[in-house]
Amino acid sequence: MMKRKLRPLVITMSPERKQRITDMFSGLDEYFEPPVFTAGVSSRELRNRIKFLEHAYRAGLVPEAEWSEIRRAVKDQCCEVPDDDDSLSLSEMSEKRVARAASDNVHLIIDPFRYLEETQAPVEKGEDKKRYDCRSSKFTVIELWAKAKTLNRGRSVLACVMAHLMAMKTLVGDQDESACLGSADSSRFDFILEDNVRAFDGSGSECAKRIWQAVEASSSRECHLRYYGWLGSAPNLTWVFKKHIPRKAFNRAEGSDFSIFPLPTNEDFELDGIVSRSKPTRQRDKTKDSNESVPSFETPGGTAVWGTFAYTVSPKTYHTLVRRLQRDVGALMWKGKKMRCFVAKPIDKILPRHTRQDFGAQTIHL
Repeated sequence: MMKRKLRPLVITMSPERKQRITDMFSGLDEYFEPPVFTAGVSSRELRNRIKFLEHAYRAGLVPEAEWSEIRRAVKDQCCEVPDDDDSLSLSEMSEKRVARAASDNVHLIIDPFRYLEETQAPVEKGEDKKRYDCRSSKFTVIELWAKAKTLNRGRSVLACVMAHLMAMKTLVGDQDESACLGSADSSRFDFILEDNVRAFDGSGSECAKRIWQAVEASSSRECHLRYYGWLGSAPNLTWVFKKHIPRKAFNRAEGSDFSIFPLPTNEDFELDGIVSRSKPTRQRDKTKDSNESVPSFETPGGTAVWGTFAYTVSPKTYHTLVRRLQRDVGALMWKGKKMRCFVAKPIDKILPRHTRQDFGAQTIHL
């Protein structure tokens, strides 16, 4: 039976990579529709408070009630913007107002939190300076910015998380929020790709075949997160193929020659007496002239598989994930006692962890 063409959604922010992905799929047009692109997020833009709030809202991290107050505050401070003009973004409003003030030699700061209760009272000189450093604010957006503005190298990780949340929003579309993954016909797109993926020459039929095999094998089971590609260290992948798959693979459907298996967890490691944290055979050499900069692992452990370069999620997973991140900013960024700044959690940790906690590891299929 002839299968329909698969529909990819690709995250990218580079014109060169976009062209490369387009060229790659043009050679696979017998099995795939032309890719649709969703914009990535520049980590540099997350340094600006207004642009950060815009990206956070598009990613679903800011509740609607708080966003309406933020937008009202920015519009009121940009007096040249008509009350009924909703065509301008927050950054466009603020940039025009700041530029006009600068021409008059006035230094103007737009406060987007003016109408949020905790920031109504101005901070005078000599008073407590933790105006926006609320570690647990009743307003999600205040806590989100307070933690995100201290990010250092983790800012690019947060930008990646936002880009994936925006892609998931596009993938899910207007589907029923309570739906799990069924057949690939229920969505506008079949899967999300990162722009670093590649296909072997002439392997379009093999790529499409393996995707359809995974879809058919998991369609009879409850599935909320399905991986079409994943990575891992050499010891972990050896353990997955030799130990985990023979033990945990789902029973094959009648007449089928392929099967799927659930996401490996620390409990699966413990079945083989493996501690959850792998140990390197040599430590990282911190000297400048050393070429041995990466530790070599010989024992399995830690995160068994990782990566979000080819996957799909159910509407239920996406909506519950967004609600969780709105309620608990700590699920997105964390900070240890002796750490100077917050660290963002990567999307390939956030997504499977949330799915496993809410729906169980058996609903994550590889």
